Amino acid sequence: MTSKMGTLQRHLRGAFQRSIGIVLSILAGVFVGSLIMIWYKQNPVEIYTLLLKGAVGSQRSIFIAMQRATPLIFTAIASTIAFRTGVFNIGVEGQFFIGAICGTFVGYAFALPTIIHLPLTLLAGFLGGAAWAYFPTIMRQKLGISEIITTIMTNYIATHLISYLTNYPMRASPTTTETPPVQATTRLPQFIELTRHWAKPLGKGTQAHFGIFIALAVVAIVYFIFKRTKLGYELRMVGISFPFSEFGGIHLDRAFIGGMLISGGIAGLGGIVEILGVWREYKNLFATGFGFRGNLASLLGRQSVIGSLVAALFYGAMEAGALGLEWAAGIPRQLIDIVIGLIIFFMAAEGMWDFVKRIKWVRAPEAARKSTQELEV
Repeated sequence: MTSKMGTLQRHLRGAFQRSIGIVLSILAGVFVGSLIMIWYKQNPVEIYTLLLKGAVGSQRSIFIAMQRATPLIFTAIASTIAFRTGVFNIGVEGQFFIGAICGTFVGYAFALPTIIHLPLTLLAGFLGGAAWAYFPTIMRQKLGISEIITTIMTNYIATHLISYLTNYPMRASPTTTETPPVQATTRLPQFIELTRHWAKPLGKGTQAHFGIFIALAVVAIVYFIFKRTKLGYELRMVGISFPFSEFGGIHLDRAFIGGMLISGGIAGLGGIVEILGVWREYKNLFATGFGFRGNLASLLGRQSVIGSLVAALFYGAMEAGALGLEWAAGIPRQLIDIVIGLIIFFMAAEGMWDFVKRIKWVRAPEAARKSTQELEV
């Protein structure tokens, strides 16, 4: 009983210390952002008030934040799986796009009942992302080539491959660089579509959709895998220590490849969910940056499943707030992005507070030692 209480106290103390670090990081970002706003003759109090109101100040803001966060949840979880397996998956962006284009093809090329067509389309997105992640993984395991280099290059290749596909073989019309729309049997319903006739429809003025529930289901499944299954244990152990894992009988190649395939598959699933819920057709480079922001959200969440979810939701709220701020105050989007970037930067640099504390702890003994030496002299 005593040991359990001690463990609980340690967890609570760690959570409290982490909360203090996050608060200090946000305050540091707000302070530096305020200085920039004052330099450009803007009122920091007004801007931050509007930013907060645009993030969570109304039903519409909350649904915009949900819409923005949905693809980030997929890419953040995909990044987290790779990081926890000891792989730095910079290729989440390309896997996201490849999953989206593969699923889009299945979504418009076949006419099937919804109960078959929708799962098949989602599966195509997952498999497309997983296949795109397979090549850099094999090159790392079999040829020793850094996955950082190969995944960056697969992003580049994916961008140009999809540009070719949407401009030529999959192009819907000569005037637009987009595919035909997906069949109605594959579309994820938007909240406004289902509640249009209600007295107070949900998500009015937004494209928030049921893909958020798929994203949350993925979070729950991945959390369960990491915490309760042999596969999750192997992935975690490989990420912690290669020699220990190999000594314990874990097949390193299988764990690396399995972790990377799951990571790429979830990124691809996020891509097709975004198409089915928001766009309903693939527009050339319909959105960029989801993969890199997912990497950042995972790092902000310290590569934990729940932490990545919270970071993705926070990032979505900040983007919703930025939109509201731009509409309400007419402030240049570039200035807003700088302010949000500063807040995210200081949150990502949360470890600097530990560094400051370590300097303090190191200097204190040194000061005491110098005082003792002076007394001895």
